[in-house]
Amino acid sequence: MNEYDIGKAFERIENELIRSMIRNLDRHRAEETELGYNWEQWQVKQLQALEEYKKANRKQFKGRFRRINASIDGLISLARQEGNMSQEKAILEAIKKGYRPRTFKDLFEKYKGKNIREIMDLILRKNIQSEINGEFFKLNDRKMAALIRATKRDFQKAEHAILRMAEDQYRKIIFDAQVYANTGSATYEKAVDMATKDFLSRGINCIEYSNGARHTVADYAYMAIQTACKRAYLTGEGEKRKEWGISTVIMNKRGNPCPKCLPFVGKVLIDDVWSGGSAKDGNYPLMSQAIARGLYHPRCKDSHTTYFEGFSTPPDERFTQKEINEIEKNIKNEVRKQYAKRQVDKYERLEEFSLDDDNKKKYRKRIKSWEIVHSNETNTFKERELRYKDNEGIFTTLDARSKGKDVIKPHNIKKEMRKSEIGKELLQYLEDNNIPVRIFYGVDIEKDIMGYFMDNEIYIYADNTRTVKETTLTLIHEATHAKIRKPNSKNQELECFTNEYKHKGIELTEKVKERIIKHIDNKYDYLEWE
Repeated sequence: MNEYDIGKAFERIENELIRSMIRNLDRHRAEETELGYNWEQWQVKQLQALEEYKKANRKQFKGRFRRINASIDGLISLARQEGNMSQEKAILEAIKKGYRPRTFKDLFEKYKGKNIREIMDLILRKNIQSEINGEFFKLNDRKMAALIRATKRDFQKAEHAILRMAEDQYRKIIFDAQVYANTGSATYEKAVDMATKDFLSRGINCIEYSNGARHTVADYAYMAIQTACKRAYLTGEGEKRKEWGISTVIMNKRGNPCPKCLPFVGKVLIDDVWSGGSAKDGNYPLMSQAIARGLYHPRCKDSHTTYFEGFSTPPDERFTQKEINEIEKNIKNEVRKQYAKRQVDKYERLEEFSLDDDNKKKYRKRIKSWEIVHSNETNTFKERELRYKDNEGIFTTLDARSKGKDVIKPHNIKKEMRKSEIGKELLQYLEDNNIPVRIFYGVDIEKDIMGYFMDNEIYIYADNTRTVKETTLTLIHEATHAKIRKPNSKNQELECFTNEYKHKGIELTEKVKERIIKHIDNKYDYLEWE
């Protein structure tokens, strides 16, 4: 079992808790009479089912929690060993290429010209130093034992919290279902779906961080074990450096560094945390100071390697403007990708555990929409893999085709927008607020998707819009979303389509409005009227 397996194990437990709850709600239905549903009798039955649910969960998951916790020792210890072996290999490779550790050089220099008594005295002192180093490793052993205990203790608290929250939410749903039924829900299924919607949207997010953000146990467990294993790995590396008398490290440069770690990327540091270094070892910042300023935060993906003083290539600490722009794009892409993935997970829960068929159908459409967004963020929206073909103000054209002609030029879009008052107004709004418009060719996207607005950027798919006029209408639609800046609704779509019709010069008669509303109801049945 690795870090990923532990996260997945908790995810399966969460889904089983929800599935068991929904199964009870589906099995023990409220009895429908001439006067409506008998909710009081149903609540009594469900509260009885809740007691059985609590007993069954504690019995069912006790052993699984124990097995997960038992794997923690092995994972953390193995990470320490892997770090140790990896670092030894790196040091031996450097020695093979000509590097000489300071410890050996100092010893050879001291032996030079000495008689046997003086050499024995130096060896005795070296043995005393070895004893000091031995204390360093014992201290690390105690740190690792404390890390394992703390991780297990945190897991046990999280395991208790997941069961407690599932039970509390079940009880809340039992009483909320009647409230929603009284407000006009026509069927039992719709009333229960309304009662479970908020809970299913969030999942069992029973872990609250210090900043107030709430997370599921699966997400927390993956973060906690990953962080613990990384610390163990760095401890193993540091122990091997300590053996060879090396304490300098360099933070690796990579394409997408964490924002908190960015100030230290490409810099040499003295590792006084894992390698036993100190400020006397050179004119470099201390690792402990960098950590105090945010380096190696939870979920950190950055890492360091050994810097062999006088042998390694001196680092280039400065980033070019091109590198900084690339990092900013990558960070933005990663944020969008993670958000899209959370939306997919949310609607998958709602689709799987809703009782009403209409709701299931509605959520399936939402899953499909967000899967497209997530797929694009993962693959086709990585702009470094696309060729920049045309830039004009806020407009950028990107092409994933091996060859092909641009039929939609930014200056022609702007010319078309200026043909109407609403077009002029929205173009001015986009330019004043510097909202990027990205026109894509050759991306794998469904034919009925012309574009969308997300994270203060507008995406247009030229292969689908095909003409300047259709592209302009799509841009007017998405620019309206950008200007409204609220969660989407049918009312917002009505305003978007209204602006399209204004640009086309079509009079908005009652008949035209009815036609637009009918289209919105059919295409956006997963949205609500406000």
